[in-house]
Amino acid sequence: QAVVIVGDVDVDAMEQKLKTMFGKYQTPEDSPNPSEYPLEMNPEPIFAYGSDKELSNTHFMVMNKFSLYDVGKVSVADSVYCEVVTAVIEIMLDWRVGKLLEAPDSPFAHLHKSIDGFFNSNSINVLAVVGLAYPGRELEAYRMVLATLQEIRTCGFSESEFQKAVQVYLSRMEKCLAERNHVPNNTFCDFLTDNFVGGE
Repeated sequence: QAVVIVGDVDVDAMEQKLKTMFGKYQTPEDSPNPSEYPLEMNPEPIFAYGSDKELSNTHFMVMNKFSLYDVGKVSVADSVYCEVVTAVIEIMLDWRVGKLLEAPDSPFAHLHKSIDGFFNSNSINVLAVVGLAYPGRELEAYRMVLATLQEIRTCGFSESEFQKAVQVYLSRMEKCLAERNHVPNNTFCDFLTDNFVGGE
């Protein structure tokens, strides 16, 4: 358990107030330890599909699970490094996905990608690409997404893509630094809470 306080406060006075308010509460000696259920990588692709007569469009999703490090075997510095690397990769993925949408006679009505924890897992992330194709072009769109992901998997990104992505990332960080005094308190609270729950 934790209490997160963000704002212009007297740290010593606030600490004393918290001790006064919550000091009487102690963790029971027989309190259960949180259970962990590690997720495994599936050795073969898993396919699932469904239909509903009320749906007028066909959506598809391609998900790739990956693990950057073993939880409990990585330092805080390594964890931050992985976050930076993931952010730069996301920028380059945005560009690749954008090219599919902007291609002449593109079959996509909509295309979106995301990288996040797999079902809130701390050890496995997932790259998900969700697509909506124009009627009759679903298979074409699906194949284009698979081909793009396979190209990235086998060949990676180009040096020029990487350098541009790093500059975009640094520019975003500089903007965040310049606007640090205007960040809402709940943003800090959410960040600290997420770090307490899954980052430590």
